[in-house]
Amino acid sequence: MNRTYSVVIMVASVVLTFQSSFAAELEPRKADTLWTRTTQQIPHVWQFVACAMGGDPRVIVAATSSGDLIAFDAMTGDTLRRVKSQLGSVYNISFARNANVFSTSSPFKVKIWRWPEMDIIREFSIHKDNGDYNDHVNATLTSDGKKVLIGGNNRDVKFTGLHDVETGELLHQFSVLPTLEPKISADDRIALVYTDNPQAYDLTTGKWLATLPSGGNGATSMDISEDGRYVAVSCVADWEEDGAVTFYDMVEQRQIYRRWLDWKDGRSGDKVAFSEDAKGYMIMREISGEPFIDFHTTLTGPASVRFEYENISCRFSPDWKYVYDCGSLEVYVSRLNVTTHNSPIGTIPNSYLVSPNPSTGALTVSGLDVTDGPATWSIADVTGTQIRDGDAIITSGSCQLDPGALPQGSYFLSLRRQDRLLLTHQIQR
Repeated sequence: MNRTYSVVIMVASVVLTFQSSFAAELEPRKADTLWTRTTQQIPHVWQFVACAMGGDPRVIVAATSSGDLIAFDAMTGDTLRRVKSQLGSVYNISFARNANVFSTSSPFKVKIWRWPEMDIIREFSIHKDNGDYNDHVNATLTSDGKKVLIGGNNRDVKFTGLHDVETGELLHQFSVLPTLEPKISADDRIALVYTDNPQAYDLTTGKWLATLPSGGNGATSMDISEDGRYVAVSCVADWEEDGAVTFYDMVEQRQIYRRWLDWKDGRSGDKVAFSEDAKGYMIMREISGEPFIDFHTTLTGPASVRFEYENISCRFSPDWKYVYDCGSLEVYVSRLNVTTHNSPIGTIPNSYLVSPNPSTGALTVSGLDVTDGPATWSIADVTGTQIRDGDAIITSGSCQLDPGALPQGSYFLSLRRQDRLLLTHQIQR
């Protein structure tokens, strides 16, 4: 899908917050397991550490703890190729969406490979600081396999850059430290790099586009739609700590929707992935300690299909038909029988009101769907720099606050209760 966008510089300007409404009454379906391969079935393999699906014919390339790469037929599990990759651990594997090219990353080296030849196109040496072991390295290929986004750190040094695979040239350098595998839109235009909060970058210019708050204490998963317009960020709900899944529209420069994940409903949010055209999504969750995949046909509605699954972590194929992973002692592929053609994303009305806006004085926030009690607010400028903060008391869904005198312009008001973000809204002074 080809689209041309104007300047996108965004801090969330519209927020809808709702409590988690997972449909506990859904009857779970069983995912159709295509195959499973264990370390006991494959000679001289003790542990699987990373994998990715892609290529034509479609394969899963899995890395072992000893540095081997094994290519499995994605539909049958038959072993197709096996080669030695690189230094010991492989941190991640990335397949180009539309090319028979994949990457592997290790503590000191990233390699770009051809499939099915399984030969090396390019090697990138990773920065060493007095021989220190790199804490983490990620590599993500663009859809055409012609560029690779490499990022990581080794103690005091952080490095993220977009490189040309053919020449090895560094095209753009980003001052950001990724702690999750970066995501790149199918049109190779926008990259998501997670550090504290997800950061969006324009890969054609190398410019920063946006910071996208995750709604909790860090993100555990993120996804971007094929056209780069929509972004999903999940923050895990775990013991005594709520999580959230948040959706952003990069074109309209707004936060579409945030669903709070109540930790009392069980662990959830370890993995989130858009379905076709970003009309719905899939999310991992637990019920009574058992893992499930919930499929939501819309971004704002409850789950419509629930699948039993083997593990709390997983990866989704680019066509949303398969779920797979390698978990220490096994590699597996399952088919998800869902229809992913859903209703279009519509314009969602605000559940709250900030008034007066524009204003030169105090503000009233009304229509909040939260209990009475204290809250804190902050004001940030268009660069995301916080310039004001204070306390407020919410009563019957409303509160008042006074940012004081500010120069004329656009600002972003955030309202929080402890670590929970209640809203982020653009105001004019």
